[in-house]
Amino acid sequence: MELQEVVKIILSNVDKKIYENEIPVFLCNYLEVYQNNYITNKLKFSKGSVSENELKKFTIEQGDVIITKDSETFEDIAKPAYVLDKIDNLICGYHLALLKPIKIDGLFLSKILAKPEINVHFRKFANGITRYGLTLDTIKSAKIILPSISEQNRISKIILNIDLNLQKEEISLQKLKGLKSALMQDLLTGQVRVTELLKKRQAEAAV
Repeated sequence: MELQEVVKIILSNVDKKIYENEIPVFLCNYLEVYQNNYITNKLKFSKGSVSENELKKFTIEQGDVIITKDSETFEDIAKPAYVLDKIDNLICGYHLALLKPIKIDGLFLSKILAKPEINVHFRKFANGITRYGLTLDTIKSAKIILPSISEQNRISKIILNIDLNLQKEEISLQKLKGLKSALMQDLLTGQVRVTELLKKRQAEAAV
């Protein structure tokens, strides 16, 4: 089936300018989507402003999927990010397409769109020479094969659990790297005994 059968697709034209007569909002911009698999409330969003019509049209909701619409290279076309958290007053910014699931699990959709065989469609039909962009029709016509919605939900829960655990492991790894670096630095000064220093750094890493 085509993508347009299971999602509502909205191309954003909201820029980063702030106008006094408009509604203040937070903007989800290109880099937030390009650099992250998940859009969460831990990300730092820039401030912006929109009209009432833009607020209704481009507001990002929990469960949505956002993809990069424009890029300087084929490889960065249609990179997806799933909106994991509910974030108030968050608007989809320029160079992005907002996909609102209708008959599909949003997280499952984001993982499908990340598959190389799906991305081939976007690379093939992207317009441009030095910069590439996707039209609404190109996004709509992307072909996908879907299992039942119950199966999608089951797969999504498993994937999310794996991703969150990997994220925790990455945080733990960074703490351990920091512990090692701090230990080496302090030991080289020769000012602290090894046993005392190790206990101190282990306590810091556990926080």
